[in-house]
Amino acid sequence: PQIQKDFPDIQWVDADSIHNASIDGRLEEMFRAICEQDVILVGPAHLKPLQYKYEYDFMEIPSVNCWQQYEYVVHSLMDRKKAIVLLCASMMSEVIIHDFKDSSHTFIDLGSVLDPFAGVKSRRYHHKLAL
Repeated sequence: PQIQKDFPDIQWVDADSIHNASIDGRLEEMFRAICEQDVILVGPAHLKPLQYKYEYDFMEIPSVNCWQQYEYVVHSLMDRKKAIVLLCASMMSEVIIHDFKDSSHTFIDLGSVLDPFAGVKSRRYHHKLAL
């Protein structure tokens, strides 16, 4: 695609790869692969139980108007050293990724991929999942 030609130094990843892994029942592999790292999950309250299952730190944001917690998330992430940050934070995810482009953190924008693991089927493809 053209964008890859315009920005050749950026490693691009197809966003559907995570959705497809979820549909194929392979997302658990990702959870196991990163669990040895310092992992922070940023998302709404219904995702909080996942922190106990996978031993992640959890930063709760409102499910509506998550921007209310933007400063909290930014300051909390600045206080942390190299972590894997799983973002389930709507459009705030993209802004945070941009704001931390020079940090040592690794950011993964999961969107609503984790919802069904917390019992919430918020997207049409979630009904295809065998959990």
